[in-house]
Amino acid sequence: MMSLCCRLLRSCLAGRPLLTVLALVAVSVIGTASCTDDVIVGSTEEGDSDTAAVDVNLDGQIRGDGGGAEASADTSPEDIAIADDATGADAPEVSAPCPLGQDCTCTVDADCASGVCLVDPSTGIGKCAVPCQDGSCGPDFVCTETTLPGGGKLALCLPKPPCKPATEVCNGSDDNCDGKTDEGFCFDGNPCSDDVCTADGICTHPDNVLPCDDGNACSKGDTCAAGQCSPGTGSGCDDDLVCTKDSCDAVAGACVNTLLTGGCEDGNACTLGDLCDSGNCVSGQPLACDDKNPCTNDSCDPKVGCLNLANAATCSDGDACTTGDACALGSCKGGAAKDCSDGSDCTLDLCKDGQCTQLPVEATCSDDNACTEADLCKNGTCIGKNKDCKDNNPCTDDTCAAGACVNKLVPDKTVCDDSNACTLGDICDHDGLCVGLDKNCDDSNPCTLDKCQVTDGQCQHEPTQG
Repeated sequence: MMSLCCRLLRSCLAGRPLLTVLALVAVSVIGTASCTDDVIVGSTEEGDSDTAAVDVNLDGQIRGDGGGAEASADTSPEDIAIADDATGADAPEVSAPCPLGQDCTCTVDADCASGVCLVDPSTGIGKCAVPCQDGSCGPDFVCTETTLPGGGKLALCLPKPPCKPATEVCNGSDDNCDGKTDEGFCFDGNPCSDDVCTADGICTHPDNVLPCDDGNACSKGDTCAAGQCSPGTGSGCDDDLVCTKDSCDAVAGACVNTLLTGGCEDGNACTLGDLCDSGNCVSGQPLACDDKNPCTNDSCDPKVGCLNLANAATCSDGDACTTGDACALGSCKGGAAKDCSDGSDCTLDLCKDGQCTQLPVEATCSDDNACTEADLCKNGTCIGKNKDCKDNNPCTDDTCAAGACVNKLVPDKTVCDDSNACTLGDICDHDGLCVGLDKNCDDSNPCTLDKCQVTDGQCQHEPTQG
């Protein structure tokens, strides 16, 4: 009988926490002498033990005595082989509990390293309790210091204990579980003070800064200050319509909103001529923002009105004698001057109304001919004098090439003039000299001196004496 009860106790302790009660009953019946709380798992009839003893606590948890590691209380009797007098089978390994801080699924406390399994009564399955984060927990949980199964303490997030309704008293707590604190106590009738009960039952009335109503319909935005309701700065009769005149009859506490006519402001800077109509401000014509400037991008912002922002577009500065005009800082800037150069040093190049003109100038110039000298501008043209290459030798052909004089000998026996009237038949010899035969002036008279007059080539016959 005792052996049967001990088996029953072992099976219960390996099951659900609810069955732990039955195990306790079994302990009370059997007595500590016949069935102790040290259950040997895996023992044989001869007394051999293959595993460590498991300590069964009265809270339904099973813990090994070899280092504080917990065995799973969710292990069924079929998973743990309870030793029979006739069997020597070893018990299977027990799974490790859920580590601290991990949101593991559990069914009994032993499933969790924290030692607490928060079981859902409707399913029998729960989550392991997790440590508090910075001293706080989620809704409906409270941070509670708890002793861990292996020793030591840790603050865990545990469900708030259920509220047990009681008579409300002045103590700073919600005694009747209605979500309100100390209702019915310490009420002073002042909306600008808080009615508070201290823990020792003393009423206090600290000032607050809550919105309030000063009882005057002509004020708006009333707030508490120094325990009094102070009137707000706004008008309680402002209907937020720009086309009404808002006033308040303080005696009657009634607002008067008179319709206005005429011009108004619709709050849109891009409209002009807004008019009131039945209390509403009707927008007028669109604002003209075109400034006729090609160097600005024109638009309208409802908050500020026209925007004329500078661009960098191409444009015309109105001068036909500039090219590549472009916008800069909202203005059209002329580009480079039109090229009217004709490449001549003897003209002044001008542009007028987009047309090029060249005016002649008098100046030294260069006709780009090395065989001319003293080049001068004349009527817009550069004219130079031919370089003088004459060597005064009638037997040479005198020319200029690339700025250098060339004096080439003419063919031999070329007729020439030696500039001597007293020679006849002048020809060029091989050496480039012009030579002729002397003119014969002999008159065969021994009594005359015959000679040729060089100036005119005439023969002269001067008489001689003796």
